[in-house]
Amino acid sequence: MIRTILNLDVFEQRFKSMFKEAPFSAALLSGDDFLIEMANDATLMLWGKDESIVGKPLLEAMPEMAGQAVFEDLRRVYSTGETFEGQERTAYLNLGGTLKKVYVNFIFKAIRDDNGQIAGVLAVGYNVTDQVVAKQRLEQAEARARIAIESVGLGTFEKDLERGEFYASKRLDQIFGFERPGRHEDYVSRLHPNDQGIREAAHGAGLESGLLSYEARIFKHNGDERWVKVHGTYLFDENHRAVRLIGTVHDITEEKLSLENLKESEARFRTLITETPEVGMALYSGPEIRIKYVNNVMLGFWDKDESVIGKTIREAMPVLEGQPFFDQFDQVYKTGIAYTGTEQKAILERGDKLEARYFNYTYKPLKDSAGKVYGIHHMTVDVTDQVKYKLALIEREESVQRLFEQTPVGIAVFKGPLLVIEMANETMLQFWGRKRNEVIDQPAWKALPEIKDQGIDKIAENVLQTGAPYTSPETQITVMRAGKQETITVNFAFQPLRNTEGGIEGLLAIANDVTEIANARQNAERNEMRLRALANSMPQVVWIANEDGSVAYYNDRVQAFAGARKDDNGVWHWEGMVHPDDLTQTWETWSRAVKTHQVYQIEHRIKMKDGSHRWHLSRAYPYETDEGIKWYGTATDVHDQKTLEMNLESLVRERTLELQRSNDDLQQFAHVASHDLKEPLRKIKTFSFKLQDEFQNTLGDRGNTFIRKIISATDRMYAMINGVLNYASLNAGEHGLQHVDLNRIVKHILIDLEVPIGEKKAIIDFANLPQVYGNADLLYQLFYNLINNALKFSHEGIPSKISISSATEEQDSKEYHEITVADNGIGFDQVYAEKIFSTFFRLNSKDKYEGSGLGLALCKKIVESHRGSISAKGQKNVGAEFKILLPKE
Repeated sequence: MIRTILNLDVFEQRFKSMFKEAPFSAALLSGDDFLIEMANDATLMLWGKDESIVGKPLLEAMPEMAGQAVFEDLRRVYSTGETFEGQERTAYLNLGGTLKKVYVNFIFKAIRDDNGQIAGVLAVGYNVTDQVVAKQRLEQAEARARIAIESVGLGTFEKDLERGEFYASKRLDQIFGFERPGRHEDYVSRLHPNDQGIREAAHGAGLESGLLSYEARIFKHNGDERWVKVHGTYLFDENHRAVRLIGTVHDITEEKLSLENLKESEARFRTLITETPEVGMALYSGPEIRIKYVNNVMLGFWDKDESVIGKTIREAMPVLEGQPFFDQFDQVYKTGIAYTGTEQKAILERGDKLEARYFNYTYKPLKDSAGKVYGIHHMTVDVTDQVKYKLALIEREESVQRLFEQTPVGIAVFKGPLLVIEMANETMLQFWGRKRNEVIDQPAWKALPEIKDQGIDKIAENVLQTGAPYTSPETQITVMRAGKQETITVNFAFQPLRNTEGGIEGLLAIANDVTEIANARQNAERNEMRLRALANSMPQVVWIANEDGSVAYYNDRVQAFAGARKDDNGVWHWEGMVHPDDLTQTWETWSRAVKTHQVYQIEHRIKMKDGSHRWHLSRAYPYETDEGIKWYGTATDVHDQKTLEMNLESLVRERTLELQRSNDDLQQFAHVASHDLKEPLRKIKTFSFKLQDEFQNTLGDRGNTFIRKIISATDRMYAMINGVLNYASLNAGEHGLQHVDLNRIVKHILIDLEVPIGEKKAIIDFANLPQVYGNADLLYQLFYNLINNALKFSHEGIPSKISISSATEEQDSKEYHEITVADNGIGFDQVYAEKIFSTFFRLNSKDKYEGSGLGLALCKKIVESHRGSISAKGQKNVGAEFKILLPKE
């Protein structure tokens, strides 16, 4: 019978149905042999099993799991009860008779029975083999690509445009002259100042096309100037927002220098041939091709001296072994037929290095009178510079062609009077909505009739006839795209193409789709008009300032002010509007806001057209724009509110003085009243004690009880009078402020309360209480009342436990000492948490718990006199907790 962990009911049947149909792998394994109680379809598919394994121990159903790390994870969860989560973990499963490696993400969670004992494990997971294998292949491919790129001397870089993270290869650091990786800004700063614009333009084009390419000069830290070629690719998200840039940097300094020297080399070559013919010559004899004569030029080609004379060519020039020249010598000597080589590559030794050179040369057979070959005359010219120049020209032509094709601007070349389309790059073909084979070698207006109908043909013909270039910014034209007419906005131009004689032989057309830019500009203009209209309709003065603080705009409401002045350059001067007494503070506040980019806000008086001054609230916020920081502000008339506020402040000051006088009178009255009230109480208590002493036996038990009640009531009245006096005279304690050690205060209180502490068998814990700044007598009274209350309101027969602890609390950016006094007494309902601090408020019978009803009210007043607060939290029959916040220094 299959063991079960839980008793199944209808709810569990539904759970098993959901469990089985879950889109992820899920299995329930019970016992230490991991009996398979449940396994959904996704699990069976992952394991390569069917439902026959349900009811079997895991290793019986899947013996291949023995010893695998995943199985050990499962055993550990069962033994410890700790949930385990595995990411991309390896497992080997018997799938179709073959042990295959898979990767899984899973969670093993222990299942407990009603007694809390571990009864099994719930396994939930996903098969992530395809993702892991794909990621591994991608990482391997990226590694191979990086090795391949850096092996040819290219530096690589990668920039995360969202997070601003930048990676540079070691080769890139070498090219830029960095000993260690730097920030992206460090590399950019090494660019020649005159080439910064080239870089910015290239990046702008790259954000459109996705391809980045440009050449620029850089300066190393030692001042060396180098040329680099940058190629890159922008990666975009689904919203076509650039998120990453990857690319390479190639040091092309030598190529640049070679190109610059090509013309000079060609000129030197012509001089060499025509005026001082630097032609290498040599004379060889015999079939072994022995050197009989060689001039200095040839020796220079070979990097040899005259010691080679008398040696065979093979002995003198072993470096030529494996190159075609020895075979050519032998063929000329055998056949008697001259051989001419053109731009032939030869690998020659230069010092201890091999160098490739190019030569034009002839091997002419020398014959005797009988026509028999006895030697060879060798003449050669070094044409290395010309060959490299030719190769450079080829590369340049290919680069121009690539640039022509890759540029995001449409370019086309038209030839002849019919303007036959000779060339058109991909961008221009996209503008036209045509394929290359539909337009190349076709007359323009035959291939593009819709453009002709818009008058473009007349413009082109005029340029062709007059030679005057034509430029048209933001022109709307209609083109055919995907069989439909579409209107776009373009900047286009026609440039005449001239032949070497100056005659016009065709046109160069350039077009740039600026539809989005034009629409955006038009929308911006419309929005600006709406905003200006909105600003002028507002009752406040609206203004805009530049990053340097100069005001560039006021709405029409500024006309109500006097003193505003506008310069010819559009900058406003507002100083004349502000009341002279407020001008300095206004300048300082505005300057500080501009410097720190914090919100600007000030109330000041503004001069009106009628010469009066009215209070205004000026406020402005900085915003980051494409043009830098812009300030957007308003000036709101608050004169009436300000006048009312100042009147209220004056009234409050008067009322405060009256209240202070009233408090002084009340305090004096309290002292007099307490003295007058205490005198009859003392007499009542004195005569009560005399009655008790002299007539105790005569009065009997009932009479003595009455006497004790009179004395008790007198004590309560006496305590109440003292409480009222303390409460009324509390403010008098503001003097004598000092640093007070609360540990010493509590120790003194425990000595004074030694008797009730012993009666209640109380345990009072406190330690490391802070030093606070205040009045020592009042702080003593505060904690005395709280501790005394905790002792008073305790359970009968249960030892009282009181704890006093401290911590640091921060409120409104200000630090406070938080002192907590907690007990295990009778507590109170939380609904009374605020009322208990009221004067004469009682929660319990005065017959059972004596007191004046002023203790907590006095505590609250003491704490507030120290600029603090006190709160209470209680639970009936469980205990009470009082939290006191006193400010640090």
